[in-house]
Amino acid sequence: MRKSGLLIGVVLLLALASTALAGGWAVITLDDMPGEIHAGEPWNVGFRVLQHGVTPAHVVFDGQPVEPMLIATNKATGEKIEVAAKPSKEAGHFTVEVTFPSDGTWEWTIDPAPLLGETVFEPLNILPAVVTVEQPVVSTMPVSSPGVAGGFPVAQALRWGALALVLAAAALMVLQGRRSKQQATEIKS
Repeated sequence: MRKSGLLIGVVLLLALASTALAGGWAVITLDDMPGEIHAGEPWNVGFRVLQHGVTPAHVVFDGQPVEPMLIATNKATGEKIEVAAKPSKEAGHFTVEVTFPSDGTWEWTIDPAPLLGETVFEPLNILPAVVTVEQPVVSTMPVSSPGVAGGFPVAQALRWGALALVLAAAALMVLQGRRSKQQATEIKS
């Protein structure tokens, strides 16, 4: 008799517990698989909260809102991130933007509070931050400095000067040749 009383008590507890938890669990499904994620850059995640694994849910239990939370932990460093998701217009759909502060392997989950059924996903391999190198600004204006004459380097100024002298000498030779021809013609006449 004692065993049957205990059995009846256990059955009643299970019946009451299942009634209390009815409608209280959910499954999380991601819109897309995670791609390449770098530390220090925002990552946007879209997902659905499906009550009983079927019905999209924004609210439950007499209008109480579903408030999913993304929780991530870097086991190597102990860093932890918790970011609340925002509901979309579509029932049961949420988005969250998270920025991982460091690279490494991060374990993560989405807790669909107040529903039960936290979904644990495959760990994320967060890549090191992308380092951008600023290109120096190159001026197109000539700048005078030591070894520079009027914005041109001294060697370049000397080359241009030498070229000018050669051209002047050639012009003088041509003129001299013409004068010589004119004088020779005048003498013959």
